[in-house]
Amino acid sequence: MAFDKHYMDASQKYSYFIIALSAAVLAYSVQSFDAGAYSNYVFLAPIAWVILLLTVLSGIVRLEYLLIIFAATPNRDSIEAELADFRKIQEGNIPPVHSRSGMPIRKDEMTELINERAKALEMFDKELKRNTIICETSYRVNQWTLVIGIAFLGLFKTLNLF
Repeated sequence: MAFDKHYMDASQKYSYFIIALSAAVLAYSVQSFDAGAYSNYVFLAPIAWVILLLTVLSGIVRLEYLLIIFAATPNRDSIEAELADFRKIQEGNIPPVHSRSGMPIRKDEMTELINERAKALEMFDKELKRNTIICETSYRVNQWTLVIGIAFLGLFKTLNLF
């Protein structure tokens, strides 16, 4: 489950771009708003601002969880590789020597090491799945609130032309 460095960079840059775009649109619309100039549908502007604020916040949450996922993945992969090595040792396919420390491993230690690594891998997978769900959900919220927020601002401007 290794992530490509280019994918990580592109994903982070995209998140930064959407957050910056949302914040810029929000800041500009709040700054240029003049309640006295608009007589109709004034309530649409604050609704759009709240939606755009949700866009910024969900983008920040997504970025935070992306970083957590990208940081945890190498640790998870390392534990998975160790578990595979220990299982090969237990099956007798390779000498009973710890691949990282070079120390010999006794058969009674092997089962304990396998159980520890399997439990750690299960914990990592559970946490990674939870973080991935949060990341995916915040991505969807981020995308939809951006579109809806800009649509509300456009609707506000359009309805006040007539």
